[in-house]
Amino acid sequence: MHITSEAAKEHKMAAMPVGKLLFSMSLPLMLSMIMEALYNVVDSLFIAYLSEKALTALNLAFPVQILVVSITVGTGVGINALLSRQLGEGNQNGASNTAMNGVFLV
Repeated sequence: MHITSEAAKEHKMAAMPVGKLLFSMSLPLMLSMIMEALYNVVDSLFIAYLSEKALTALNLAFPVQILVVSITVGTGVGINALLSRQLGEGNQNGASNTAMNGVFLV
């Protein structure tokens, strides 16, 4: 099957080589995780200058922060997957309901 350049631009996941596609899609995620880790390191260094109790409080709050982020990211990924399935099936009513529920959960 030959894919034209316009079709390749429109459907890049079907036309691009897997390695290049994987790299282009994973790079922003890796940078985001690096920035979050650096944020936590800098935050810990700054708080450590205030007091030992402040650093302890920060370290106790960190797992709660990770839990909240994981719940929100998981919900977003789930809504995205369901919305993609509804749109792929051509079910516009289901997609609208999914989008409304996603906005409500936000």
